[in-house]
Amino acid sequence: MTQYAYIFDLDRTLYPLDHPLFGHIWDIVDNAMMEKTGLRREEVRAKLKAYKEQKLDSFKSLAEEYAFELSDILIYPRHLDYGLLKPCVETRQLISNLSAKTKVVYTDAIAEHAELALSRLHLRDLFDAVYDIHFSDYDAKGVRDCFSHVLEDMQVEAEECVMIEDSESNLKVAKSMGMRTVLLTKDFENKLDFVDEIASDLPTWLRTESERVE
Repeated sequence: MTQYAYIFDLDRTLYPLDHPLFGHIWDIVDNAMMEKTGLRREEVRAKLKAYKEQKLDSFKSLAEEYAFELSDILIYPRHLDYGLLKPCVETRQLISNLSAKTKVVYTDAIAEHAELALSRLHLRDLFDAVYDIHFSDYDAKGVRDCFSHVLEDMQVEAEECVMIEDSESNLKVAKSMGMRTVLLTKDFENKLDFVDEIASDLPTWLRTESERVE
């Protein structure tokens, strides 16, 4: 029986894609960025997009240009209502039943948010490690070196890994390194050559994966 190392994203992956919590996070971060830069919301978004088009880390570049600390905008855990997250018994059972070399969470969020969210979802004990934005020195998952750092700490090869994400750009990097990639999306029309599997939500994919590895 093949055993993989499973790397799960957190937000919009371990809870539903359309859950309001993620929107609340962005509202808080947007407001913090507007306060630090003096820009309007649409101007901040345009800046972030421009950095990304230049293949720069968006948040790091904004912080450098406007001379503030990234920790100043990553303040959302103290403002979020984690009571909005509800445990899913099926998700927990399916993850628990996965025969794996290891199971970890890799998120662009901060550890405090990850721990609070995972605890609320009753999933924290199922994962061997949680890698957050601090572990990657504030670089986002789209940076290849960040994945390499995580894999080194996990002591696995990319070819042994399955990455489960809602972000296409993060999966593109994972696939280029040799990982098997799973995209969670409601859009089944957009076929991407760096995505191996598509599912509308995590439990749907986990049921299929459980049958595959039995």
